[in-house]
Amino acid sequence: MLPRTTPTHRVLALSLAALLAVGAWAQGGGVGLSVRTDPALGAHVVDADGRTLYLFTKDDAGQSACTEACAQNWPPLLADGDVGAGEGIDAALLGTTERSDGGVQVTYGGWPLYAFVGDAAAGDVNGQARNDVWFAVAPDGTGIGAPQAAEGGDDVAALMNEGAAVFARICAACHGTQGNEALASHVVILAGNDRLGNEKLVLRRVIHGNGYMPGFGGTLSDREVAAVATYVRNSFGHDFGPVGEEAVAANR
Repeated sequence: MLPRTTPTHRVLALSLAALLAVGAWAQGGGVGLSVRTDPALGAHVVDADGRTLYLFTKDDAGQSACTEACAQNWPPLLADGDVGAGEGIDAALLGTTERSDGGVQVTYGGWPLYAFVGDAAAGDVNGQARNDVWFAVAPDGTGIGAPQAAEGGDDVAALMNEGAAVFARICAACHGTQGNEALASHVVILAGNDRLGNEKLVLRRVIHGNGYMPGFGGTLSDREVAAVATYVRNSFGHDFGPVGEEAVAANR
């Protein structure tokens, strides 16, 4: 994995097909994601039209759990190509994920992004904390006011979402957002790779590196290493289980 470099991206709007699939929420063209400041919420992520974007805490490992009727009330932010980063947006946290309906949804910090039909105009934040599972997104990719897992806890869903953010920041540039790409023939394809079942191997590669791959043990905390290792071991067709911080410490 190499530090991600971010090219200048085009700004995208939702396609007509996406609108028909998820309801009557319209996004205009223009400037891509940016940051807006609300008197109560503070800085939060908005779309090209200034509409507030939300994350859904029931989503797991960057995969949307909001479909059908849910998606009518919380239309997913869909992309048909590259995603643009406007002012205040960390481009390293941008990504996409494939939905079960075939659409490609924009993610930020590993979280799929949604609008809320109850927001009638730019600047509305009526979806904030709704049902205690929908939260506006901060510029660092976290949910504003969302409950956090206990420090060092073994909440797999929390590890997966934290790991997705780390992967988007430092891994996706070489391995692809779906783990199925490589910049050169010697870069490992993660999708369907059974070697990820070897926990020690994964940890040593992340911490110490190997050959073409630099080590990130000096820049990532034990929690971050555990999170990204958990993410790659349970994504892209794998189900190898979580990695604990104690295992990370043992391999430093």
